[in-house]
Amino acid sequence: GLPGESESDYFLARVPIYGTVDAGRKFWKKLRATLAEKGLRENQVMPALYTMTNADGNIVLLVGTHVDDILWVDTPETEHIIQEIIAEFQCGEPESGSFRYCGKEIVQSQDFSIKVTCQTTSLKLKPINITKGRNDDMNLNEAEQSQVKSIAGSLSWIARNCRPELCYYVSFFQTPKAEGRG
Repeated sequence: GLPGESESDYFLARVPIYGTVDAGRKFWKKLRATLAEKGLRENQVMPALYTMTNADGNIVLLVGTHVDDILWVDTPETEHIIQEIIAEFQCGEPESGSFRYCGKEIVQSQDFSIKVTCQTTSLKLKPINITKGRNDDMNLNEAEQSQVKSIAGSLSWIARNCRPELCYYVSFFQTPKAEGRG
């Protein structure tokens, strides 16, 4: 409920309310419409990516979205468009240079090169506790299986986001003896 209002009172909301079932979808639909109104085009392959080009066909504004997070790169001629979007959606204060976005640490150097890491997620990884005295031919118990799945999921997320070489380690270390085991 709301402070000062009775629990039996009802309200009609004309905007998505954070935490409700369809809030994320409604937010994205409004953001998508707003980006289109501002002249950005949705990418046909990656619908969460939007671009604006100038008369010469050069990209002058690139906007990536993930749920309610926005990542962009602009030029001086399109900076006002991003400022209008930030004002309309009452976004938090924009960050640049060095910041976290969707679980990744992003750093842009003075030469405009960009480094993306997943250090925070990597540091959260813990060793798998395997029962002492077990034989190599024994299956993992439920707790060990759960730990393996958790680590595999975290490593997959890291590999997809900033460490693609980790995908090759999995196939390198697999052995025929280990296949098919929990």
